[in-house]
Parts: sequence; C-alpha cells; structure tokens
Amino acid sequence: MRTKPSPGATTIRTHSAIDMWLGQQIRQLRKNQRKSLADLASACQMSVGLLSQIERGMSSVSVKSLQA
Repeated sequence: MRTKPSPGATTIRTHSAIDMWLGQQIRQLRKNQRKSLADLASACQMSVGLLSQIERGMSSVSVKSLQA
C-alpha cells in the first residue's frame, strides 16, 4: 500500500554528481562555440527544455544524445 505525502511535506530529489558535472561540461562547450540552447537542441534532435534540464544536472543525457 502506498501512502501519500503529508500536505506540507517537501520532496527533495538528489541529482547525480556525474549528471551535474556532465551538464556543466556541455553548457561550457556550447557557450565556447557561441551556440544557443535552441541551436544545440535542434542539432541533437531534443527539446530546448530537456537540454536545459541536462545542463542544470536535473536530467540524465543518453549516449545517443551525447554522440549527436
């Protein structure tokens, strides 16, 4: 049986250190090449929102996306 969190409860999600590090590296490379989020997202065939989450370490990037 699943219980619901109490109304005042706060959910804390920890992000992987590797996701945060990798996101920072991607952002730095993108900025060094003077590319916008939209430019890189389009080249990698992903949404701007997902790329932004990856750069902030909030989402993991797939190997396929890294290759793109």
